[in-house]
Amino acid sequence: MKRKSWAARWLRAPAVHFLILGCLIAGIDRAWQAPQRNPPEAPAREQIVITANQLQQLIAAYKRRWNASPSPLQIKGLIQDAVEAELLYREARRLHLDYRDRAIRARLVEKARAVSSDPTMSEAALYEQALQLGFTDDVVVRRMLLQKMRLILEEDPRPAAVTDQEIAEHLERHAERYVIPPSVSFIHIYLSERIHGDKLHADAFALLAKLDARPGPPRSAIRFSDPCIDGAQLSGLTPQRLTKLFGPDFAERIFRLPIGKWSGPIPSLFGLHLVWIEQQQPRRTAAFAEVRAQVIDDILQDRSDVRYAARIERLRAMYDVRVEDDALKRTAGGARAGGRS
Repeated sequence: MKRKSWAARWLRAPAVHFLILGCLIAGIDRAWQAPQRNPPEAPAREQIVITANQLQQLIAAYKRRWNASPSPLQIKGLIQDAVEAELLYREARRLHLDYRDRAIRARLVEKARAVSSDPTMSEAALYEQALQLGFTDDVVVRRMLLQKMRLILEEDPRPAAVTDQEIAEHLERHAERYVIPPSVSFIHIYLSERIHGDKLHADAFALLAKLDARPGPPRSAIRFSDPCIDGAQLSGLTPQRLTKLFGPDFAERIFRLPIGKWSGPIPSLFGLHLVWIEQQQPRRTAAFAEVRAQVIDDILQDRSDVRYAARIERLRAMYDVRVEDDALKRTAGGARAGGRS
């Protein structure tokens, strides 16, 4: 009993309580501090490396297309586009988007058959051989996979309807997108330089004088026109369309002509024209009803663009993106395709 009472008195002693409490605190402190002294290593991220050779190919392709060298900012854009394409391709392969895709399967079978020495090989065997030979990196297959992956990243699993308020607000913010350009409707008599030769201007002025002297319905004068691919009567043509058909000088001058009178001659890319303006419509802001469908499409596209941008950035953060050559990085203005993700 004495031994038991001694133990009870010992456990009730304040010094023992402080000792036990100190041990607990020290243990908790070590438990908290241990991860900080020895933090677990993060799993290594997969790398995307833009090599010096790849970058030179990107720059060469740009030069061929635009007949000019890209600026440092444009080089940075080329790198970013290349990285994005690689991200999409790898994620598409990881998700097996090529599996059971008929177009991709047909392409792979076709390539495998071209290199196979066995003409009796089945389509299934050819497909497996194409996978083993790495034909999924084919440029056509790659393009298909990129497109499928883009569609996935753009997709909205729970699309919300576009409201009239959204349409009105979008139209107000982007009114310049929905301006109706000026347009003109006219009849013209075409005089071909090939047909009239040196007498082109003289014949044009003589015909204009004849039309002024004997006024009549303008359509009756079409018979004096040389053959014209686009016809003698044109309606609702914008400056952009007129420029494409007849050249910028013709497009600029025709909007200054009076309505209901023969005018000219007006030069074009092909010859001279006597022009009767039937109607002109000035540049104006589109009414709500006129562009409602287009605005809805634009809003949905804007939503899609935002989703895609956010999702591609999340994918980019999963990879370690690098540009290989220091000299080329300096040429690209220090671009690292968004740096090390």
